[in-house]
Amino acid sequence: MVERVVVIFYDKEHVPIEKFVFKLAVNQSYGSKLEEADLEFALRAFLIKLTVAEPVTKSLPSGSLFHLVIFILSKGLL
Repeated sequence: MVERVVVIFYDKEHVPIEKFVFKLAVNQSYGSKLEEADLEFALRAFLIKLTVAEPVTKSLPSGSLFHLVIFILSKGLL
């Protein structure tokens, strides 16, 4: 199960410029079965929040890149 999503923006020298961490809230009332629609809704909400985050609205330097990191909980930890 996806616990949180992190997006890190780097400049062309691979130095972090910005980091955003979002904890995803999904309906866990189904036990271990995660509904695909719930996960899609949570990820869509994350992307919308990222597009309106003030620091990112500035132009990134030429040659910038980003990493998308997804943290999950293993079934044994639930």
